Amino acid sequence: MNNFSGHLPIEFGAPNLEVLVLSSNYITGHVPRSISNMQNLHYLDLSNNYFYGELPSMPNLLYLLLSNNIFSGKFPSWLQSFSTLVFLDLSWNKLEGTIPTWIGELAGLRLLHISHNMFYGEIPVNITNLKQLQLLNLAGNNLSGSIPLSLSNLIGMTSKHPERLGTDWYNTGVRDSSLDVLSLVIKHQELKYLANGAFHMVGIDLSLNNLTGLIPDGITSLNGLVNLNLSWNQLSGRIPKNIGALKALESFDFSRNNLSGEIPLSLSDLTSLSYLDLSYNNLVGRIPRGRQLDTLYDNEQSMYDGNSGLCGPPFERNCSGNNAAEHDSQKTSVNDLESRMFFYFGLVSGFVVGLWVVFCAILFRTSWRVAYFRQFDKLYDKAYVFVVVTWARQLEIKYPSHMLYTSIPFSFPVAALPTVRWWRGKSSISPRLSSNYFIGHIPESICELHGLLAFDLSNNLLDGELHESFQMPKMVFLLLSNNNFSGKFPSSLQSSSTLVFLDLAWNKFYGTLPSWIGDLVNLRFFGA
Repeated sequence: MNNFSGHLPIEFGAPNLEVLVLSSNYITGHVPRSISNMQNLHYLDLSNNYFYGELPSMPNLLYLLLSNNIFSGKFPSWLQSFSTLVFLDLSWNKLEGTIPTWIGELAGLRLLHISHNMFYGEIPVNITNLKQLQLLNLAGNNLSGSIPLSLSNLIGMTSKHPERLGTDWYNTGVRDSSLDVLSLVIKHQELKYLANGAFHMVGIDLSLNNLTGLIPDGITSLNGLVNLNLSWNQLSGRIPKNIGALKALESFDFSRNNLSGEIPLSLSDLTSLSYLDLSYNNLVGRIPRGRQLDTLYDNEQSMYDGNSGLCGPPFERNCSGNNAAEHDSQKTSVNDLESRMFFYFGLVSGFVVGLWVVFCAILFRTSWRVAYFRQFDKLYDKAYVFVVVTWARQLEIKYPSHMLYTSIPFSFPVAALPTVRWWRGKSSISPRLSSNYFIGHIPESICELHGLLAFDLSNNLLDGELHESFQMPKMVFLLLSNNNFSGKFPSSLQSSSTLVFLDLAWNKFYGTLPSWIGDLVNLRFFGA
């Protein structure tokens, strides 16, 4: 989220660190083994970097995100003891070997994303023991064999599953914008999710493998599924007859397989569907009709391509032997259309007549006309007063001394940060100036605030380097994310031994991370 490069310090201290986010930089080399000594660490995000080599042993994490690197070797065996692991993302690396059978022992796992590696062999049957699992993504590997039959055991993908919330970390009040962790391909588009938002995504993606056999009927019991992608495999047999039970399904892709038989009529029951692709199979028979399916075809006319046996609308190819049924269906459709047209004609006629009655009454009765416009003026005055008073309350006083703990309204005008002479003399202050439109540099007078405990300037338009005088001996929380700060890692922070929360993400810092970062012994959250 910056432009940091080079290697991580070999001795990465900070023993109290709980959250370490270094994603989307240019950091390379091996992951330091000293990270395994961080016994309090429960969230580690090193995704979108250039780390390589085998994965070293880690502490007992809740979140592990290592996607888009060059890690190699087999599936990490030390993960077997991580019974509390919630989020595992090893996608887009060069890991190989088979998926271990003990994967089913990770009882707390909710999101398993190991796509686009070089895993081979069969999908372990034990993977269906993950009762809490909400997202399973094994796409882009060399997996073979059949899909496990006991998919109905994945009750985390059903609508009966308890409300999907994040872990305790997300219930502590911390909602940091740097935790943009999950990238999924849905509807042929790459979508990104925040960590807490990812827990509302329910899906299975087994595409781009060599899977064979039938599609298990048990998959239709997972009625919480939003995304189901089995494309680019060698699956055979029929599409499950009760596929319409997946009411929440929005993206459905079974393309590029060897599926045969007719398309189930229940497909038209998927009213939430916004993407459908059944192309390049061996499907036959009449194409199911329905408003949703017709609309999808209008937007994506290739969704039935490569199935020479399909017939009926929207294709021009008629289905033989069904002419009588088709005639009856057309007759019923015409009758329904006539009924609807009669209803709408009556509705419009009544509206026009009623409008003219009211208009004529106001036009020819002076007293009614005067009363009507007086009432209209009263409503307008009330609305105007309400808007003005509400706006005045929002912008009552800018930065009064008794309101240093409030945020500036989002609509605060674009301006440079003011000097802070009027903050002097405060024994402990924590101004929050996030999510505004401040521009320019941080004024040096800020450094005179020796009692500053927390400083939040995140989500602004500030730029420049953090000057050497930016030393806050009592600082506990420092949030500067989502600005345009540049330069090397601020060396002035070395003296901030009291720092607990440090977020520099989504800026333009560059250079290497200093070795003294481990000397900040109280640091619990570090995002860069």
